[in-house]
Amino acid sequence: MTECAEEYVNYFLNQKKTVDVELKDITTRYTNDIIASVAFGVKCDSINEKNNEFYLMGKKMTNLTFLRGLAFLLYGIMPKLSKANAKKSSINPSIHSLNYYFRQCN
Repeated sequence: MTECAEEYVNYFLNQKKTVDVELKDITTRYTNDIIASVAFGVKCDSINEKNNEFYLMGKKMTNLTFLRGLAFLLYGIMPKLSKANAKKSSINPSIHSLNYYFRQCN
């Protein structure tokens, strides 16, 4: 966690001028780096690499609509049934690819 904090401090100290930032964006990126480091053992630098894969997948995963949230719930409870259902329904099957991605990180 300390390493992630130091990266963010260094990022702002190395700026040649005043930087305008979205607080939500900075805190989301920082939180993403902490989760990647602590939970998955993955080092990602979301402040310098704006489009790193772990950040984009995390953002996609947390962008929940009602149906997507329901699909995540079903997938967690009944993975085989929900995979079969996702092929037949309008629920986005990319949920399965997101789940697979984060399971592979671990």
